[in-house]
Amino acid sequence: GCQIRKIRRKTRHIIGVWAEKEYKNLQRSSVAEINVPKPILVKKNILLMELLGKEKIPFPLLKNCPKAFTRKTFYQILDQTKLLFQKAGLVHADLSPFNILIGNGTPYLIDMSQSVLISHPRALEFLKRDLNNVLSSFLTKGVDIPEMKEVYEEITTDFPDKELIE
Repeated sequence: GCQIRKIRRKTRHIIGVWAEKEYKNLQRSSVAEINVPKPILVKKNILLMELLGKEKIPFPLLKNCPKAFTRKTFYQILDQTKLLFQKAGLVHADLSPFNILIGNGTPYLIDMSQSVLISHPRALEFLKRDLNNVLSSFLTKGVDIPEMKEVYEEITTDFPDKELIE
């Protein structure tokens, strides 16, 4: 009895911390004008945010939109990733077709709970993993896109706070 309550309380606390982190990441991303759901409020372990969809139906995941795997969508995602990095100072850290919604031809980044600041010691490792996930998903659909090195440099080159990432 007593031990189970402690575990539940601890789990609820951890979920609360996670919800708070996602709220802050969404807030930071929204201010930087990145396509993310607008955070509304966080209370304990509950995060309330804007529904990205039409007529109360959420936009579909990129993974479920085969026609969205185009060069245009790829470059839109690349632009959002670059803005996230350079303007919001974040790396998504779990970017894949499972965490991108497509609405009216526009990609929206979701599931920002594990996003990290670019000053995080593993931020660049996470950025490379994110880019690899996106690149490989577009390549397997036969989309002609640039190589990893070029994409990585596009995001990290000309970054004003270069000392943060070196």
